[in-house]
Amino acid sequence: MTSARVLFSCLILVTALSCLLILYLFLYLSSRSHSLMPTSAKIISSVNRPSRAYQVISNSEIKTRFDTLQILKCHEPPKTSSVIEKNNKFWQVVKNRDVFLYSAFYDVRYRYEGENFHFVRIIATARGALKEGYASNSDDGLMCHFWFPERKLPTLVIAELKEIWIQEFHSHPPADTYHSYLISCPVPHEFKITNTMPSHVSVSTTECDSLSNFLPVQKEGLSDVRRRLPKRQYLVCVKGLNFIEDISYRLIEWVELILILGATKIDFYVYHVHEATWNVLRYYEATGVAQIISMTLPGDQPNEPDARTRYLKEDVWQKRRNELVTYNDCLYRNMYLYNFIIPLDIDEVPVPVQEKNWSDMFHRMFKSDPFLLKKYSSFSAPNSFFFTKWNQTLPGLSTESNLKEQPTTKKTNLFLNIHNYREKFNTKAQYEEEMTRRKFHMLNHRMRSTNFSRPGHNIKSFVSTKNTLLTFNHYSLYTLLPSLQKNLQLNSSIIQLNHYQEKCSRYILSECISTFDRHAVADDIILKYSDQLKIRVEKTHRNLLRYINNST
Repeated sequence: MTSARVLFSCLILVTALSCLLILYLFLYLSSRSHSLMPTSAKIISSVNRPSRAYQVISNSEIKTRFDTLQILKCHEPPKTSSVIEKNNKFWQVVKNRDVFLYSAFYDVRYRYEGENFHFVRIIATARGALKEGYASNSDDGLMCHFWFPERKLPTLVIAELKEIWIQEFHSHPPADTYHSYLISCPVPHEFKITNTMPSHVSVSTTECDSLSNFLPVQKEGLSDVRRRLPKRQYLVCVKGLNFIEDISYRLIEWVELILILGATKIDFYVYHVHEATWNVLRYYEATGVAQIISMTLPGDQPNEPDARTRYLKEDVWQKRRNELVTYNDCLYRNMYLYNFIIPLDIDEVPVPVQEKNWSDMFHRMFKSDPFLLKKYSSFSAPNSFFFTKWNQTLPGLSTESNLKEQPTTKKTNLFLNIHNYREKFNTKAQYEEEMTRRKFHMLNHRMRSTNFSRPGHNIKSFVSTKNTLLTFNHYSLYTLLPSLQKNLQLNSSIIQLNHYQEKCSRYILSECISTFDRHAVADDIILKYSDQLKIRVEKTHRNLLRYINNST
């Protein structure tokens, strides 16, 4: 009897403990679920992607972010300024922060286990460093407001910030340095399912606050990609041109050679250029092979041409940080239009060694290894210098004075007044010789540094638009997928970067003098383009004069 009572008591105790455990688990899970809900009275709801007891985190960090995505909505439309707060013409300002927004794009490239994940990507600059990554809540980070057609209320998500920079370079900048960022805004799955894309995006520091910016979300080429239409191959990106002197002659030769090599189009970002150079850019834009994208520096950085030139020359690290806005805007602007973008300066040309154009070179490479684009995000050409001093004795390059850029006055500029040779030269023959020298700077430079730059140094790359999240000026900075490697530097037997500089750059002066300046070798690789390049350049000069005459 006593044993039965003890057994009965034990059963009661076990039952009671089980009930307490179940109650504890219920309260614990309820509190966990409630903690995911924002407490702000301004919010209508916060919705997670359906997931019963979400304890299993995906192997994909991006998928995990979407699975735990907080979707915020406001009771009423946030107040927007009657006039969007702009800065230096092309930038929009985030209220109460020194954050300047330049452009926004709709990105559908990330795919994991057969599922696409959509983002709005914003190219931005901030005065002072921002905290990178996702904020744990809206109080610590930036908020993205998606605006959809025929919807009065925006949908809000917390943004992710990633600095566009290699931290080993200039790792301790002054507090007031301008940093470039990619702001990534994940688009909730509900809109992807209904194929609803935001038309605009705003960024704020708090949810449902008044807004001071309203960026259009660019989607050029996306419809063609969805219809599986082929993309074009190569687009060249040229960082912000800031030349007070006239570079028009060299620019024409460079453009024509770039087109011969396989570029379909060139995007020129422009701060300020000489009038004759501007005429050349306008001509190429009118013919459809170039796009001019006007630029300014954001914040309190100078934008008066002379002051900006001094500023960028004195602070090379700030100059480099600013350049990354243009390169990454170019990447996202063309991610659905071209397979590769190539960030180049106008004194650089990637020249295939065995083939005559980039397509034939890549055809041979991909035939040898069909999986290269599944391994790498960019492919780079090793750098070689073609310094002016080694090429002074070539025809038409007899004196040091002739090697300087042409005068910038209208009186001596061919594209502003063609009938001026008698005022500057004794004979027409001298004039024509000088014009030939100016027109074919690269063709007359056939001595280069014996040594190529070290791997990773001074290289320029073919950046895959399919595989690249962010690009640096030399190679892919962040890949879209973690399985990809950033860059494959190609051997100098495949391709070389012809770098036409007057002399060693002051930024690498010591290394340049010891490694490159003292050792030169003849290199006639440019001559395989000579006949075609001369014909194209002369034709462009004739057409350009007609274009200018018809425009005035």
